[in-house]
Amino acid sequence: SSAASDVYKRQVSTQSTWEIILLIPTPTMKANDPQFDSYFPSLISKIGSLCDAIDYKKLKTPEKRWEAQYPFFSQFYPEIEKTVPKWAWLKTQYEGHICFHILRMLYCILNDEDYNQFTSEEQNIIKWTVILHDIAKRGFPSVPKGQRDPAHPYNSGVATLDVFNSLPELRDSFSQSKLRRLKNKLKQSIIDDYKPDKEELGKILEMAKDALKESYFCFTVFKLVIMHQLLPTLKDFEQPVELTDQEIKKYCDAEFLKLMQVVMLNDSINYNLSDAKERKKLYDGIKALCTGFFKVIQTENTCSASFDN
Repeated sequence: SSAASDVYKRQVSTQSTWEIILLIPTPTMKANDPQFDSYFPSLISKIGSLCDAIDYKKLKTPEKRWEAQYPFFSQFYPEIEKTVPKWAWLKTQYEGHICFHILRMLYCILNDEDYNQFTSEEQNIIKWTVILHDIAKRGFPSVPKGQRDPAHPYNSGVATLDVFNSLPELRDSFSQSKLRRLKNKLKQSIIDDYKPDKEELGKILEMAKDALKESYFCFTVFKLVIMHQLLPTLKDFEQPVELTDQEIKKYCDAEFLKLMQVVMLNDSINYNLSDAKERKKLYDGIKALCTGFFKVIQTENTCSASFDN
């Protein structure tokens, strides 16, 4: 697509020098975007008080963590499964701990200062991303105990498309043949059933932009889901696949990174709810990392998030 139709140019002044930054225009949100709070009313109204009631400092073993969290979180499962049927499968992975992780992450997001400064449309995108980002993540018994599942962002992308296609607000917005091709491309882009092939990311995003072009909401949630573990991260959370600075320039703009930063931060810190000092250290580390990403995309080089170049 042409720069004139897809990308706006603007000049920004930085320390008496001028640089050109290519920006994707932020599309207007549609009134019929599916509202997270309407689909998950019990979850959104109760998750905060229930998480506050869990004394995470006492949860030193997997057994203790499971015993303390299951009674709180399991009450939401029927509501979640109505909209996200794959949740029923996710409950069987790693004794349900991935489900716990997702709901703790939602709790952390709702208490995040940056998130609470977002528009209601942005918050809606983030909440859907949280519930879907690990929805196809495999744990024991699907993979051996202790084995990670680096392929889960792409597999979760497939599941995310299935959820979108089932929602009455969205189901008439898509070409079914384009959705099928996009899902097949995601599945084919997993190397040895183990890790996502980042070399295919550009083609995946190009196909997603075409298949989901009627819904900025869908495209943004999908992109956050499939990319949530592709950005370089702290050593303790090092991923088998990471984007280079040049790839970050190619696939990310400031608006996307703003949302991704909140996702990355809260995806990580909810593992450390029992240790405020460690949580703060982790938070500060990832925050600094994300600041570096913003510097990468704001270099003197012309950069684009239209994934056409």
